[in-house]
Amino acid sequence: MPVRGGLWRSIGRGGDFSLALGAAGSDNNPERHPRPHAEGMPPDGRRMNDREFDNLCARINSSLDVKEFIDLLGYHADKAIRTAGLWRMFCPIHGDTLFRTLVINPRRNTYHCEYSLCAIHKPADLVDLLARVRGVAREAAVGELLDRFGAQHLRLTATQEVMLREHVAQNLPPPADMD
Repeated sequence: MPVRGGLWRSIGRGGDFSLALGAAGSDNNPERHPRPHAEGMPPDGRRMNDREFDNLCARINSSLDVKEFIDLLGYHADKAIRTAGLWRMFCPIHGDTLFRTLVINPRRNTYHCEYSLCAIHKPADLVDLLARVRGVAREAAVGELLDRFGAQHLRLTATQEVMLREHVAQNLPPPADMD
């Protein structure tokens, strides 16, 4: 017997909950009840949205090794100091040369600058730091990380790598003319 008025209406009128669930569950229309896609990726033929991109950026950020990331930024061992479990170095954003105000927390893979007037004073992830240091969009920073470390090192599946590379290629700004 089909339930009229939906699941909640039948339960609210004292209807049988199992009957309501059975009726709702018997509908095999894929448009009404889409199947979840594997590993949080969009189904084939659809572009990655911003939330999915941010989720993959968080996965990349959590898989980064801070020492390798510091090398990628171009800091030598004498310029990056580890104290109390944190990495300290000169901030490349405001051009600090006296105090090591850029702090990277390897447990959380976050950074912040201790100089309150610096643009990176508020904590953010390492992907954001790479983008700000290079002066590029987050998509370009993700592309650089994929090129440098590879999908396996960043704990991404082949599907995720392909989707990220397509997203990066579609969202990069066009190169500036040199003329």
